[in-house]
Amino acid sequence: MIKNTRLVVNARFTDARFGSVRHALDAAIIHLLHSGHASLSDEVLQLSDTAVVHWRKRSGIGLCAVAYVTSPGRGRGGTFFLSTYKRVASGRGMEKFRMRLIEVLQSAYMTAQQVPNGPEVMHQQVVAQIDALLLSDDFRLFLAAGKRKADHIVVVHYIANLDEQ
Repeated sequence: MIKNTRLVVNARFTDARFGSVRHALDAAIIHLLHSGHASLSDEVLQLSDTAVVHWRKRSGIGLCAVAYVTSPGRGRGGTFFLSTYKRVASGRGMEKFRMRLIEVLQSAYMTAQQVPNGPEVMHQQVVAQIDALLLSDDFRLFLAAGKRKADHIVVVHYIANLDEQ
Protein backbone atom coordinates (compact mmCIF):
# COMPACT_ATOMS: atom_id res chain seq x y z
CA MET A 1 0.00 0.00 0.00
CA ILE A 2 1.39 3.38 -0.94
CA LYS A 3 0.37 6.54 0.91
CA ASN A 4 1.71 9.98 -0.02
CA THR A 5 4.19 8.34 -2.43
CA ARG A 6 5.67 6.38 0.50
CA LEU A 7 5.45 2.63 0.97
CA VAL A 8 3.33 2.06 4.09
CA VAL A 9 2.36 -1.60 3.96
CA ASN A 10 4.33 -4.12 1.94
CA ALA A 11 2.75 -7.57 1.95
CA ARG A 12 1.39 -10.04 -0.57
CA PHE A 13 -1.49 -12.33 0.23
CA THR A 14 -1.58 -14.88 -2.57
CA ASP A 15 -4.29 -17.52 -2.89
CA ALA A 16 -1.82 -20.42 -2.93
CA ARG A 17 -0.09 -19.33 0.24
CA PHE A 18 -3.33 -19.08 2.23
CA GLY A 19 -5.35 -21.85 0.57
CA SER A 20 -8.13 -19.71 -0.90
CA VAL A 21 -9.13 -16.19 -1.85
CA ARG A 22 -11.19 -15.91 1.34
CA HIS A 23 -8.30 -16.91 3.57
CA ALA A 24 -5.98 -14.55 1.71
CA LEU A 25 -8.46 -11.70 2.12
CA ASP A 26 -8.95 -12.58 5.80
CA ALA A 27 -5.19 -12.46 6.30
CA ALA A 28 -5.00 -9.13 4.47
CA ILE A 29 -7.79 -7.70 6.65
CA ILE A 30 -6.05 -8.87 9.83
CA HIS A 31 -2.82 -7.32 8.56
CA LEU A 32 -4.62 -4.04 7.82
CA LEU A 33 -6.22 -4.01 11.27
CA HIS A 34 -2.89 -4.47 13.02
CA SER A 35 -0.98 -2.08 10.76
CA GLY A 36 -3.23 0.87 11.57
CA HIS A 37 -5.22 0.82 8.34
CA ALA A 38 -8.43 -0.65 9.77
CA SER A 39 -10.74 1.53 7.68
CA LEU A 40 -9.73 -0.46 4.60
CA SER A 41 -11.29 -3.67 5.97
CA ASP A 42 -14.73 -2.22 5.19
CA GLU A 43 -13.86 -2.43 1.50
CA VAL A 44 -14.38 -6.21 1.66
CA LEU A 45 -17.91 -7.60 2.02
CA GLN A 46 -18.04 -11.30 2.79
CA LEU A 47 -21.04 -13.05 1.22
CA SER A 48 -20.18 -16.59 2.30
CA ASP A 49 -17.20 -18.80 3.14
CA THR A 50 -16.30 -18.91 -0.55
CA ALA A 51 -17.52 -15.55 -1.90
CA VAL A 52 -16.39 -11.99 -1.21
CA VAL A 53 -16.96 -8.58 -2.81
CA HIS A 54 -14.57 -5.64 -2.74
CA TRP A 55 -14.12 -2.21 -4.29
CA ARG A 56 -11.58 -2.10 -7.09
CA LYS A 57 -10.48 0.68 -9.41
CA ARG A 58 -10.59 -0.35 -13.05
CA SER A 59 -9.05 1.84 -15.71
CA GLY A 60 -11.60 3.37 -18.05
CA ILE A 61 -14.51 2.43 -15.79
CA GLY A 62 -13.69 3.87 -12.38
CA LEU A 63 -14.47 2.32 -9.03
CA CYS A 64 -16.32 -1.00 -9.27
CA ALA A 65 -17.65 -3.71 -7.02
CA VAL A 66 -16.00 -7.00 -7.97
CA ALA A 67 -16.85 -10.42 -6.50
CA TYR A 68 -14.66 -13.49 -6.17
CA VAL A 69 -15.82 -17.08 -5.74
CA THR A 70 -13.18 -19.60 -4.73
CA SER A 71 -12.87 -23.01 -6.30
CA PRO A 72 -12.71 -26.07 -4.00
CA GLY A 73 -10.10 -27.71 -6.22
CA ARG A 74 -7.20 -26.23 -8.09
CA GLY A 75 -7.77 -23.03 -9.96
CA ARG A 76 -8.73 -19.49 -9.21
CA GLY A 77 -12.51 -19.80 -9.09
CA GLY A 78 -14.66 -17.07 -10.59
CA THR A 79 -14.48 -13.29 -10.82
CA PHE A 80 -17.68 -11.28 -11.30
CA PHE A 81 -18.06 -7.63 -12.22
CA LEU A 82 -21.07 -6.40 -10.22
CA SER A 83 -21.51 -2.67 -10.81
CA THR A 84 -19.83 0.69 -10.75
CA TYR A 85 -19.79 2.64 -7.50
CA LYS A 86 -21.71 5.53 -9.10
CA ARG A 87 -24.65 3.30 -10.05
CA VAL A 88 -24.83 1.65 -6.62
CA ALA A 89 -24.45 4.93 -4.71
CA SER A 90 -27.10 6.70 -6.79
CA GLY A 91 -29.56 3.84 -6.35
CA ARG A 92 -30.10 3.52 -10.13
CA GLY A 93 -28.23 0.23 -10.28
CA MET A 94 -29.32 -1.36 -7.00
CA GLU A 95 -31.72 -3.92 -8.50
CA LYS A 96 -29.11 -5.07 -11.01
CA PHE A 97 -26.48 -5.11 -8.22
CA ARG A 98 -28.84 -7.21 -6.07
CA MET A 99 -29.40 -9.68 -8.93
CA ARG A 100 -25.66 -10.00 -9.51
CA LEU A 101 -25.04 -10.63 -5.80
CA ILE A 102 -27.64 -13.41 -5.96
CA GLU A 103 -25.87 -14.81 -9.03
CA VAL A 104 -22.52 -14.74 -7.19
CA LEU A 105 -23.90 -16.61 -4.15
CA GLN A 106 -25.60 -19.17 -6.38
CA SER A 107 -22.35 -19.66 -8.25
CA ALA A 108 -20.52 -20.11 -4.93
CA TYR A 109 -23.03 -22.77 -3.89
CA MET A 110 -22.87 -24.60 -7.24
CA THR A 111 -19.06 -24.43 -7.29
CA ALA A 112 -18.78 -25.76 -3.73
CA GLN A 113 -21.31 -28.54 -4.34
CA GLN A 114 -20.01 -29.16 -7.87
CA VAL A 115 -23.52 -29.25 -9.34
CA PRO A 116 -24.74 -27.50 -12.51
CA ASN A 117 -27.93 -26.12 -10.89
CA GLY A 118 -28.99 -25.52 -7.32
CA PRO A 119 -32.39 -26.49 -5.90
CA GLU A 120 -35.20 -23.92 -5.60
CA VAL A 121 -34.85 -23.93 -1.81
CA MET A 122 -31.23 -22.81 -2.16
CA HIS A 123 -32.32 -20.01 -4.50
CA GLN A 124 -34.89 -18.78 -1.97
CA GLN A 125 -32.29 -18.87 0.83
CA VAL A 126 -29.80 -16.93 -1.30
CA VAL A 127 -32.40 -14.26 -2.14
CA ALA A 128 -33.32 -13.89 1.55
CA GLN A 129 -29.63 -13.71 2.54
CA ILE A 130 -28.87 -11.00 -0.04
CA ASP A 131 -31.96 -8.98 0.90
CA ALA A 132 -30.90 -9.09 4.56
CA LEU A 133 -27.32 -8.17 3.62
CA LEU A 134 -28.44 -5.10 1.65
CA LEU A 135 -30.20 -3.80 4.79
CA SER A 136 -27.31 -4.58 7.15
CA ASP A 137 -24.73 -2.32 8.79
CA ASP A 138 -22.01 -4.30 6.99
CA PHE A 139 -23.41 -3.17 3.64
CA ARG A 140 -23.67 0.46 4.81
CA LEU A 141 -20.02 0.31 5.90
CA PHE A 142 -19.13 -1.24 2.53
CA LEU A 143 -20.85 1.66 0.72
CA ALA A 144 -19.09 4.19 2.98
CA ALA A 145 -15.75 2.54 2.16
CA GLY A 146 -16.62 2.83 -1.53
CA LYS A 147 -17.34 6.54 -1.09
CA ARG A 148 -14.00 7.06 0.68
CA LYS A 149 -12.19 5.20 -2.08
CA ALA A 150 -14.05 7.10 -4.84
CA ASP A 151 -13.23 10.42 -3.15
CA HIS A 152 -9.58 9.38 -2.85
CA ILE A 153 -9.47 8.48 -6.56
CA VAL A 154 -10.91 11.90 -7.49
CA VAL A 155 -8.36 13.72 -5.33
CA VAL A 156 -5.45 11.72 -6.75
CA HIS A 157 -6.68 12.38 -10.30
CA TYR A 158 -7.05 16.11 -9.55
CA ILE A 159 -3.54 16.34 -8.08
CA ALA A 160 -2.10 14.44 -11.05
CA ASN A 161 -3.77 16.92 -13.42
CA LEU A 162 -2.34 19.86 -11.44
CA ASP A 163 1.14 18.37 -11.68
CA GLU A 164 0.81 18.05 -15.47
CA GLN A 165 -0.05 21.73 -15.92
